[in-house]
Amino acid sequence: MPDATPVVYVCRNTDGDIIYVGSTTELKRRVTDHACKSDWWNEVTDVQHFPMPDIDTARQREADVIASIRPDYNIRGVHRDRTGVMNGTTGHRKNGARRLTRM
Repeated sequence: MPDATPVVYVCRNTDGDIIYVGSTTELKRRVTDHACKSDWWNEVTDVQHFPMPDIDTARQREADVIASIRPDYNIRGVHRDRTGVMNGTTGHRKNGARRLTRM
């Protein structure tokens, strides 16, 4: 896929749950950045990407998916542990798997 193609990408863990959602026009560079800089990357076992017609559509779809399934690592600066606790404060974690059946 050419780097100029806008995409929404999802990172899944071993259970198939989506733990991160992003959008970009440079998929290879963005995935490499995550692999080098993101503490959560060691949990990723699969990355899927979905081409979008333009970057604005990709960003809107990304926001919709994040709002819908609330992936663990899409909250900027706040990471939840597996119990749903956010940085030592009590937090609420939505029950059930974070699944996406279609983009």
